[in-house]
Amino acid sequence: VVERIDTTFDNLNKSAQKANIPLQGIKVYPEVNDTFFVNLIGRGYPAPTRTFRWCTERLKIGPASEFIKTQVSTYGEAIIILGARKDESMSRAQTLEKYSRKGELLKKHATLPSAFVYAPIEDWLLKDVWTFLGTFDCPWGDDNKDLVMMYQKAGGDECPLVIDTSTPSCGNSRFGCWVCTVVEQDKSIQGFIENGETWLEPMANFRNMILKMREDRENHRVVD
Repeated sequence: VVERIDTTFDNLNKSAQKANIPLQGIKVYPEVNDTFFVNLIGRGYPAPTRTFRWCTERLKIGPASEFIKTQVSTYGEAIIILGARKDESMSRAQTLEKYSRKGELLKKHATLPSAFVYAPIEDWLLKDVWTFLGTFDCPWGDDNKDLVMMYQKAGGDECPLVIDTSTPSCGNSRFGCWVCTVVEQDKSIQGFIENGETWLEPMANFRNMILKMREDRENHRVVD
């Protein structure tokens, strides 16, 4: 997944430059103090749970929000284009409806002033997404067939950009963090392993280990 993201950004930026389009793909990262292992090992946080999902704010929402704030500071406002769909979940549908403005194409952002959200495929079903990808070539040169194959290997669903807490965890049957313990079983990584990507087995074992450690109450220590 990471390799595909890097390749996509590289293709996107080269195509934009060639076509003289003022567009640039940029990856954002959390601050070191907010990274997963600094908190898990360095601070002794338990592996995340549904009720203590400390990772999402630090690893995803925070970095995205900080980048958006810099754009607002520079340009006065920002428009976030999201591939969010109402069909993803009930909470996602409610959030999209909640921040819609009657007669307006852009939605209000939940927490960031002067930032707006454009969700062009919010009414699409999952089959619509794959029909579109299978029908039209990628304008910046990515191979959609490879994308389809990757998802088929994982046996999963899509994982949207996270900018608020209404987005569900991606660890169950989606592409998310390989250390995700919010879900009981990471079906994506298991799907890859079962389809020949055995190099992922140590990562799956590590993820299962920290999940087991979290539930082993006898070895927990509370620091006053």
